[in-house]
Amino acid sequence: MELINANEPQYHVRSIYIDVELTCWEGAPPLGMKQEIIEIGITELNLITLQTIQEASHFLRSKRWEISSKCTYFTGIYYRRHSASTLISQGS
Repeated sequence: MELINANEPQYHVRSIYIDVELTCWEGAPPLGMKQEIIEIGITELNLITLQTIQEASHFLRSKRWEISSKCTYFTGIYYRRHSASTLISQGS
C-alpha cells in the first residue's frame, strides 16, 4: 500500500460527507403526504488519519410531515424529537 503525501497538491486532506434522512411509510405515502427531508447529518473526516474532525445533525420539519413507525425503525427519529425541530417552509 502506497502512503499518501498530504503535502502534494493533488491530494485532499479532509472531506465532508452529508447524509439525508427522509420520511417513509410501509407503502405509498398517505393522502396529502410526500417524502421530505427530516434530518441532515454532516461529518468532516481527516483522510490521512481517518478520524472524524467534527460532525453535526440537524432535524428539519416542513409544513406537512409525519414520522411513521417504519421511519422511526430505520432512522431512530421519533415524533416527539422531530416535532420540536426547526420548521422549514417549502412550496406545496
